[in-house]
Amino acid sequence: MKQLLLTLCLALMMIGTANAEVITFDDFTINGPEDNAPWSGYGFNWYNGGVATATQPSGYMNAAISGPNYFHSRWNPQTNFLVTITRSDMGNFDFNSAYFTAAWYNGLGLEMIGYRDGSEVRRSFAMLDTNVSQLLTVDFMDIDVLTLNTFGDNASPAFFPVVGTRHNFAMDNFSFSAENGDVPPSVPEPSTIAFMSIGLLGMFAWRRRKN
Repeated sequence: MKQLLLTLCLALMMIGTANAEVITFDDFTINGPEDNAPWSGYGFNWYNGGVATATQPSGYMNAAISGPNYFHSRWNPQTNFLVTITRSDMGNFDFNSAYFTAAWYNGLGLEMIGYRDGSEVRRSFAMLDTNVSQLLTVDFMDIDVLTLNTFGDNASPAFFPVVGTRHNFAMDNFSFSAENGDVPPSVPEPSTIAFMSIGLLGMFAWRRRKN
């Protein structure tokens, strides 16, 4: 009995210290317009994007999931709308999922590519709309670069006047896993906790019945 309880406690401790993280961007202080230079936060470098709070009618009004802030793409002459995400310590990570929303145009194409050591290892596509934030689960494992790019050739405007461009998108609740490095405090996935707890409680009940 004592051994089983010890196993239960150790398993719950492992869940609490798991490397599944969710970045909500809600504790980021917005001090006004940002330039297109790379910035670091939450253990990552975020190229060609920024953090904002929706202030005008647009898809951005539906972008924030857990609080007022969200990450958004920007444009610059060198990379257009390509968003590139790397770890601040240049280590590898798993990109699990995130919520995505089109800013101004419905039917916006989103391409996500994961790289490792300069080679593409995973690619995924999705279509985004302005009226809903989509949870996209991709599970790009052990990558060191994540790129997000949009294609709006067949997109149709949803807001007038269009203040941005058809390629703008928003992202929130960026979920990832990392072995080590500068990461925010762990946010265990609720489903993981639930399944582990049910299994351990089942083992406990079986052991009691056997004894």
